[in-house]
Amino acid sequence: MVAAIRAPSAMRSESGGALVEATVRMVDPNVSYKAVHASRGKAVRAEPIAALYEQRRVHHVGTFPLLEDQMSAFTSDFDRGRAGYSPDHVDALVSAVSELIVESTPGWGIIEWTRLEAEKVSVQQLASHKPTEPLSQTTVGVRMMNTAGVSTAYGLSGTQYNADAEGIFIVRAVDVGPLLAAGWIELKAEDAFGR
Repeated sequence: MVAAIRAPSAMRSESGGALVEATVRMVDPNVSYKAVHASRGKAVRAEPIAALYEQRRVHHVGTFPLLEDQMSAFTSDFDRGRAGYSPDHVDALVSAVSELIVESTPGWGIIEWTRLEAEKVSVQQLASHKPTEPLSQTTVGVRMMNTAGVSTAYGLSGTQYNADAEGIFIVRAVDVGPLLAAGWIELKAEDAFGR
């Protein structure tokens, strides 16, 4: 699993940290490894992570029955003696999410500032957006078709494209790459006469 993920790994270990690291490095000697030692109680560490779930900023893809059972049973007054088990899966989740989201990321300020500035520009563009005139069918461009059967499309450049009677679009070169990535087909010169 370590080799498949290839992401920074945070391993929590109260004892035997060197053994855990050695075991992980046997699978992949180049894996990014960081030993994490808990300095606060489980419930205190879990609070910011619970807040992220409440804000819907964390979600799971797939099912994790044991983890989900432990998450449902874990409360601020959780007593592992009474419960008969330690919430090890919840503990691992809290450590991982803390490492990925809660802990400050170097350079995060510039990332957040850039995101906010881009959001402002997007709002301004939407407010003042005037649809661009569609390219006429006589404009020189790249001939393309889409597989979805739409008759009007917008390129990333903001240009509106309308299909002719045969479903062919004349597309500006700047929009060809993204449309190809979206499943569109570029028509070659020989396709013009074969239709």
